[in-house]
Amino acid sequence: MTLPPYPGSNEPEKDDNEGGETTPTPEQPSPEQPTRQPSPYGQQPYGQQPYGQQPPGQPSPYGAQQPPYGQQPPYGEQPPAYGQQPGYGQQPAYGQQPYGAWQGGNDPNRGTSGVAIASFVLALTCCLGIPAIICGIIGIRKTGPNGQKGRWMAVTGIVLGALGTLIAGGVIASGVWVFNNSVSEDSAKAGMCVNIDEEDDEVLLWKKDCSDGHDAEIFGVHTLSADEAASYTTASGGTICARLLSEDQPELYESGAGEYRLVHLTYETDPDEGDKLVCYIERADGDQLQEKLLD
Repeated sequence: MTLPPYPGSNEPEKDDNEGGETTPTPEQPSPEQPTRQPSPYGQQPYGQQPYGQQPPGQPSPYGAQQPPYGQQPPYGEQPPAYGQQPGYGQQPAYGQQPYGAWQGGNDPNRGTSGVAIASFVLALTCCLGIPAIICGIIGIRKTGPNGQKGRWMAVTGIVLGALGTLIAGGVIASGVWVFNNSVSEDSAKAGMCVNIDEEDDEVLLWKKDCSDGHDAEIFGVHTLSADEAASYTTASGGTICARLLSEDQPELYESGAGEYRLVHLTYETDPDEGDKLVCYIERADGDQLQEKLLD
């Protein structure tokens, strides 16, 4: 029979068989190699990290260095907070915009184009339509989805500038036509054919080609003296015009009796010395003249 060794002893077991042979004991583990006991259920062995934690010093899969569990990061370093922007070269999380990216039409970083504002203001100013159009074209090129704000002001400046230019051009053209075709006491000359326009007791004379139908023909312009101006009446004015026609066109004066009538025009109700009296001849029946009367 084999007896077990005394606890704590290294002596081999003894066999009481007749030969006195001993049975070797199983090899004891070395102190340098301790045995590893299985961990209880739910516990991790020594040296292993719990589930979901990263080993110290290892990079986090989310792109940030995580300190070991229970330890604070070094002084001056803060772990990335929730919602923090990713580092350079990393893609932002879904639904987040990187710093400085376009945030839409109300992005305050875009600013409003000063050229577009100038176009809108110039379009509202009289006679500055062409500068408004130029600034509006430049403003459109500087604004848009990827540029500055204020595109609507640039477009409005172009439209209003174009309309203003057309209106101003029409007014200028009308003014030039009136200046070139109206007949005043200073521009009236003998032999000039005219049309007559009466508005509210005011008579206006307009130049007309003598080869076309015209209302009257000017035959004399007389400058009133001091006595003539002081005694001026409608009858005295007619007498002055008749004397001029008889002196300058005696044949027309004699042959035209009953067919034509003499009319005089002064631009002042109470003329002064130096004012001019415009005398013209027209048909007595009111029809237009078809040819030049004066030689």
